[in-house]
Formats: sequence, C-alpha cells, structure tokens
Amino acid sequence: MIEAKLSKNYTSQIIENIKIWKNDSLFSIKTTKDASYNFQPGQFARLGLINQNNNTLIWRAYSIVSAPHEDFLEFYYTIINKGEFSKILLNLKENDNIFIEKSIWVLNDKSICWTKYKEKNNKLWLIATGTGLSAYISILRDHKTWKYFDKIFLIHSTKFLDELSYKKELEILSKTNKRFKYLPVTTREKSSTISETRITSLVMSGNLETLTKEKLDPESSKIMLCGNPTMVLEMRKILYDRGFYTSKQHITGNLAMERYWI
Repeated sequence: MIEAKLSKNYTSQIIENIKIWKNDSLFSIKTTKDASYNFQPGQFARLGLINQNNNTLIWRAYSIVSAPHEDFLEFYYTIINKGEFSKILLNLKENDNIFIEKSIWVLNDKSICWTKYKEKNNKLWLIATGTGLSAYISILRDHKTWKYFDKIFLIHSTKFLDELSYKKELEILSKTNKRFKYLPVTTREKSSTISETRITSLVMSGNLETLTKEKLDPESSKIMLCGNPTMVLEMRKILYDRGFYTSKQHITGNLAMERYWI
C-alpha cells in the first residue's frame, strides 16, 4: 500500500543530519530534497513515519526551516511526551528514511503577498515562541526577503536559555547585517544579556521599541506571530488596539498569524 502511493502522493527522503538542541526535547533534521520540490518561506510540509506496530504511516505537519534555494530540507521540532509520532521521531537515526508529502501547505497565504511589492520604510517584525521560530529561519535565509524589507526584527521567546535554538546563526546574522536585529527573551531563567519577560509585556511596556530603537507602528510595520496560541491571541488583541489588522478577502493586512499549533 505504501509503495503504491509513493510516487503519487509523497516521496521517500533520507535523513542526512540530526541536530540535538536539547536532549530528548528539541531537535532539527536535515533530509535529502528532490529537485522538483518547490516551496516558499513560511510554508509547511507533512512528514510521514512508519508505525512499526501496524505498518501504517503517521503524518504530522511541520514548518520548513530551510530556504527554497538550499539543496536539503530542514525541520525543527519538539518531542511531545507520550505522543505517538514523537516516539518514532525520538528514535530516528541518520540515513533513516522519512516520507514527505508532495503537497505544500501555506502557513498564512496573505503574508506572502508582502513580498510582492516594496514600500518605503518597510519593517518586518517576526515574533515567535518555541518552535514557532521554524518558518522565520526559512524567511531569513531566503535572499528575496531582503529585497522587500528595510529592517527585520526577530523576537524569540522560550522558557529557558538552552531552548533558544538557532541562537548562534541568528547572532551572526545580527552582527553581519545592520538591517537585522535578533532579540531573544526567556520567561523562567535570568541572564545578564537576555531579557527575562513575556513577549506581551515587552510590547505593552514599550521596552521592545526601546531595545530595537524602532517604532512599532502600523504604517510602516508588518508583523508575523507564530507559536503558543495563548501568546498569539493576546498579541493579536494588543496589536489590534494599535491599529494592526489581518488580511480579509482582497485586502492585505499588516498582521499575519499561524493557523496551526503542534
């Protein structure tokens, strides 16, 4: 059954690398990629793994971390306790096979419209908690992103310091690209260089604008929210009150939010 559907619905890829960010908790995998596989930053794919107990495929959706021009696919995930899919993920090894559905899913279709035109003083704010960071790495790695935004800010919140995955990559980008600023925050661990606060508090207090030296205004800013649904809902209300709005029908808004949570 699996072989019969292989060429039509999905492909079998090889896991080339497994990065452990936090033992038994946070991982990234890199897989091979078919030359015909195309996607845009901010989109996600469904990954399939075989349940050895009944020889069936289990599917879960994950944002693509890699950029479209890279010759591999990369995914970032957290292990869910007692999760059926997570049990298989935790036992993956390099050179194992993984199935990737050919269909590409859109995280937020209207946000992609932002890259179709260039506005004066155009700022992009990428706000994420936990593994909501995934799609943003793809956006930042994509060369086209930098053609449409004058400045880009990434705010990534985790509970603890060792959960700030991709921190080194983002710090290097922040140092080498004056148009980019990386602002990591934690909620349960203090650090001399990283703020201990919630994203909502950072915005409402005005400290986000102080730290970035930029105004968070709806006239020149585009904002993306990814991660914990509570954060997304709270931030949506805060930003609505400031004049931000999501896309509706033929109107492209300046606020985009992810549509799912894993």
